[in-house]
Amino acid sequence: MTRKAREMLIAFWLEARLSKDEILERYLSNAYFGENIYGLRAASMYYFYRKPENLTLAQAAMLAGVVQSPSRLAPTRHPKNAAKRAKMVLNAMVAAGYLTKAEAAAVRMPRTDVRLKNDLPSGTYFADWAMPQARDVTEQSYAKQTIATTLDSKLQEAARRAIGRANLGKAQVALVAMRTNGEVVAMIGGRSYKDSAFNRVTQARRQPGSTFKLFVYLAAIRAGMTPDDKIDDNPIETGLYRPKNSGDSYHGAITLREAFSRSSNVAAVRLYNKVGSAAVLRAARDLGIESPLARDDPSLALGTSGVTLLELTSAYAAIAADNRPVTPTAFAPEAPGWFDYVTNPQRSLGRGQQEMMEDLLSSAVRDGTGRNARLRIPSFGKTGTSQDNRDALFVGYAGDLVVGVWVGNDDNTPLKGVNGGGMPARIWADFMARAVAGAAPAAAPRPKPKPAQEPDPEGPVEPLDLPDIPDLPIGIEGAEIRINREKGLSVSTEIEGVPVDVTLGKEGLDVRQRDQTNKPR
Repeated sequence: MTRKAREMLIAFWLEARLSKDEILERYLSNAYFGENIYGLRAASMYYFYRKPENLTLAQAAMLAGVVQSPSRLAPTRHPKNAAKRAKMVLNAMVAAGYLTKAEAAAVRMPRTDVRLKNDLPSGTYFADWAMPQARDVTEQSYAKQTIATTLDSKLQEAARRAIGRANLGKAQVALVAMRTNGEVVAMIGGRSYKDSAFNRVTQARRQPGSTFKLFVYLAAIRAGMTPDDKIDDNPIETGLYRPKNSGDSYHGAITLREAFSRSSNVAAVRLYNKVGSAAVLRAARDLGIESPLARDDPSLALGTSGVTLLELTSAYAAIAADNRPVTPTAFAPEAPGWFDYVTNPQRSLGRGQQEMMEDLLSSAVRDGTGRNARLRIPSFGKTGTSQDNRDALFVGYAGDLVVGVWVGNDDNTPLKGVNGGGMPARIWADFMARAVAGAAPAAAPRPKPKPAQEPDPEGPVEPLDLPDIPDLPIGIEGAEIRINREKGLSVSTEIEGVPVDVTLGKEGLDVRQRDQTNKPR
């Protein structure tokens, strides 16, 4: 009843302010026409490659019929249904007096002229996700509006290229990039929107694997532990749940930093049991995870409950921003006023907690399973691989961008030779190198000028073919021999009292002992 009352007031407002044609114009400018097409102008260009004002009677009737059920009546996919519905429109026009029966009978059903089908604009996954938000933004107004989204075309293209360079085989892929305040700047929900409009960033709930350990370690830090505290990395030999480390690799008592860096499964489960299920769940909820999570299940520590890539990336954004939770958005939020600051539910992680979490995240990239994601600038992140390699992820941040990458198969079959520290980390680094200033790998150093050499009294030595080997210092009993790739050297010296000749020639470095008659042997 409340909704009907609201609609009645809106109807009165429209009738008072707008003519019938204006109301129809507003409707047709936003109506859905199937094939991810919104608005009459876009539909007429897509289906018939002509502007609305140039449509024939038959084409206009067909488009008018599509609105009733766009997925069932789209003329590109269901031409018979579209034609049948168009005839109903023509008959209605006869009944209303706009056409005679003879004129309606003479109309021939049109053929589609689709020229844009293989040229879908980049960012259509983003557009599908942003559309409901746009309706929420504009529902308070009935005036014409143009709303700018947060999508960055350059970053979207960089994401597309990074995925295109990856050797994915038949696997699917998803990538989302956002600012630390939640503004989404790039989104790729699959390899091809044309083949599948299912958005694997926002719609797919997949196991996050070890990326979920972020919440286990945050709960441990909240409980008073630090990255330098020790945890047992030996096999778990009691209880019903006995996880194993990757490759059955164990290291005894190690620090939390080492355990996180190496992505130790047994350490994560021990931490889960130590801090308790409620603490881990609270950490996940505080950082914005809304998907259902298993309770009192130690396997949760290894990421066995499905989440979306978007909410997982938002959780890492909360660490980067030291402000939880971060809500992903397609539209730039308005600057908050003083009242917003008072009522804002966002909170910082707490004294020192963000620094300790970044300590762990940086160690994973610098020394651990995320080494393929190393950049020229400080970078933070975590790898994740679900059971049987069904999902491979890397989520992390550098500069002002937080990015999540997922690789997997839609049918949940295992990946072959793919884990979170491999392809997802490389895609992440490839994208970041082009998206964040200064993140690209350092350029190769310019060769130093060669020092002046004294002429060899025994004549020149033929240079070696060693183009990639720099000048190499070799220390022999306090003396240093510098080998230059263009000139060879020969030095007589002693090694532990034994006289030797050291020579660099065509065959490489040669060390020979000399006997008392100075003959080499």
